[in-house]
Amino acid sequence: PSEVTAVSLEPNQRKLYLGDDVGHLLCINYSTGGLIKNFEKNKGEVCSLAYCDEDKCLLSATWDGKVFVHDDTEKGLADPEHLRLMKGHDKDVTCIAVCWNLQLIASSGADGRVQLWGWEFGKHEGSLVGHHDEVSAVKFLEPWPLLLSVDTSGNMCVWSVGPGLHRTRLAKRIQHISLPIPKPLPELSDLEAAEQLAHPRAPEMGPGMVAGVIAAEHDRESNWIIVGDELGGIAVYSIVDMVTSLGSYCTPVGTHRKPSAEEMKQRRHGKQVLPPVPNEQLGGTLLDAKRPFTEEHVNRDSLWPAQIADPKVLKRW
Repeated sequence: PSEVTAVSLEPNQRKLYLGDDVGHLLCINYSTGGLIKNFEKNKGEVCSLAYCDEDKCLLSATWDGKVFVHDDTEKGLADPEHLRLMKGHDKDVTCIAVCWNLQLIASSGADGRVQLWGWEFGKHEGSLVGHHDEVSAVKFLEPWPLLLSVDTSGNMCVWSVGPGLHRTRLAKRIQHISLPIPKPLPELSDLEAAEQLAHPRAPEMGPGMVAGVIAAEHDRESNWIIVGDELGGIAVYSIVDMVTSLGSYCTPVGTHRKPSAEEMKQRRHGKQVLPPVPNEQLGGTLLDAKRPFTEEHVNRDSLWPAQIADPKVLKRW
């Protein structure tokens, strides 16, 4: 049997989508475990899955840098073909996210890149440049026109991804500090050890340390970001102050109209396989950029807020 490498649950929680290490994509009945359908098999290991309920599509990403959009309106066990194929990463795609209201797909990769794609035709909409290391997760911070990306060096970046001049602009970058861990106890004599047992003292805590972020989630109702790191720590950040400081540059995104069944059918006529995006359009990473991290994103115009508040740490475990 093959190893399951990616999972996504339909918002209605009726269907479960699975991807494995040999490229199979399955749709499973969440209640019974029965197979509903197979999707067109990918040629490589499935690294990430996401689901767009508004357009009834499954998105998958593979180890060879490709992102696929699959039709989920077809019924039965036939293998529905993918509708679109985008390629914009030199290494594994680590995570994909979709925002229907912004009509955007975001993909992150082990190459340190974050790419934006248009939903309708899969057109490359821009590159988010500035990560040191593998980007482990991306998340749209709805209803705001913002995208969170995190990497294995502990960087957390919030990007402006709304339409207009400031799409792909870095709004804020912070480093995730994991929960402080106890300092190792010094070697105790028998008398000191007995005293410690009789009257336990709380261990002295060491300083927190930068830890690579490996998972991220966003709670829309509370405007919280929840991240997990490589040391096993979990942290909750509030983005309320950051959104407020962005002012008019961060207004809630309007609701994009859902397509009718007939519109879905018309748009699904024929497969779209887009050519790979040329390297010169993909953007670099911090390691190969010739300019400092923020130079490309600062002073694009004088109206952009001079001071943007950091996401506020609420709790760590």
